[in-house]
Amino acid sequence: MGAGGCVPARRRATCFAPDHSRRLGAASCHARTDNYKYLDVRLDANEGTTHKFWYPWRRPRPAISVAALGVISVLWAIVMGAGSAAAATGQPVFTSAPTATFQTEGNNAYIVAASCDPACAFTAFGDLPPDVQIDPGGLLWGSPPPGTEGVYDFTITASNSVGTATQAFTLNMTQLAAIGVEGTDGQLWVQAPQLGPGWHSLGGKIKAPPAVVAPPVTCCTAGSPPMAPLFVATGTTKNLYIRSVTAGWEELGPVAASCIGAPAASITGTAPSGPFTLTVACRGLNNALWEDSASLPSSGLPVFTSSWKDLGGVLTAGPAVAPVNGTITFFALGTTGRIYIRTLSSGYSETDWSCLGQPNASAWPVGGETVNGVPVLNTSFVCQGDDHEFWESNAGGATWSPIGPLGGSLVGDPAIATAGSALEPVAEGTDHAIWVRTLSSSWVSLGGQAVGGVGAAALN
Repeated sequence: MGAGGCVPARRRATCFAPDHSRRLGAASCHARTDNYKYLDVRLDANEGTTHKFWYPWRRPRPAISVAALGVISVLWAIVMGAGSAAAATGQPVFTSAPTATFQTEGNNAYIVAASCDPACAFTAFGDLPPDVQIDPGGLLWGSPPPGTEGVYDFTITASNSVGTATQAFTLNMTQLAAIGVEGTDGQLWVQAPQLGPGWHSLGGKIKAPPAVVAPPVTCCTAGSPPMAPLFVATGTTKNLYIRSVTAGWEELGPVAASCIGAPAASITGTAPSGPFTLTVACRGLNNALWEDSASLPSSGLPVFTSSWKDLGGVLTAGPAVAPVNGTITFFALGTTGRIYIRTLSSGYSETDWSCLGQPNASAWPVGGETVNGVPVLNTSFVCQGDDHEFWESNAGGATWSPIGPLGGSLVGDPAIATAGSALEPVAEGTDHAIWVRTLSSSWVSLGGQAVGGVGAAALN
């Protein structure tokens, strides 16, 4: 966030309308329209006075946190043209930084600030990402669709009756997920915000799509740094291996597991600081479901030291694993073509879900809701349907919604990245590229060449 100017020592509690120009009465201050929401923010650090900060809102998204907006008490006074004895007057002068980072499908906001007297109006032109715009008051905001990752350079102007100033601005667009595939060369290829735009090889020799996981996050903080993903994959020896973006491949041992096909993984714990547990499951050499878990260290890679558990069953593909209603739950494709569900303590129960290949599941926080300080989670289950489309069901407790199609034409095992209220289905298309979409947008290609499917995890 940019900074500059000073806040007057004393201000009365009030609020501003979405047009950034007029003050409203108390009743209007608490109103919410279809186009705008507001946040209570502190204007004066000493008095604790709160003002209403209005921001555009187009569809349900996680609320922008005060932390994500930075030192709002300083910037708000500048944007509203409050000025101060220390603020420059006359010709506009930019006081905010010329760069910011947004996330696809995130509820992004950045306040562009300049010292202006009289107040400035802001505009932007050039290479702006889709669905990103700037308000006359200097609020740069938007929720770009998936597939728009990259670096965008454009120009912002600040104008008043005295003159006009320009600022060359760079907006870094990152995705909310880490995505991993087995490439045509047998190596792990990933997209992750820590690596920059595009596909990157992380080496190794793997025999199936990786499981991609990250620690859970609290809902719904925009602008926070992405979590660090982990990648778990089956090697050519059928043993499991693990790595991160920065740490190289290590065997998931010393207690080894031999698996057929791709593993599944889930990280559970209390966000944001843990402790966290990594659970890994796979289809064993006897076609049964096997499982093990280990604590996630504060640094480095986890090491599995306990014995793997045979949970029985006869699987025809790799499993999925995710917490459901607070309990680690496993999803397995049986010989009937139906999905069976079980936990560590309960036996298998058959669903009416018919799937092809390995399913996937992921849990996500529900709009910041908590029970006894623990985030409330929904769980999404996805698979390739008999019609080769992407099918999805979700549970907000013990009951699952009817499974339904989200379109597409799949040739491999799909995944879903879930964060806040944003769900990002990920799949390998008939061109073997990776395609993503949201629940409200169409499929977009991320390119690449995959073998057998994809793994994905939300990082924010």
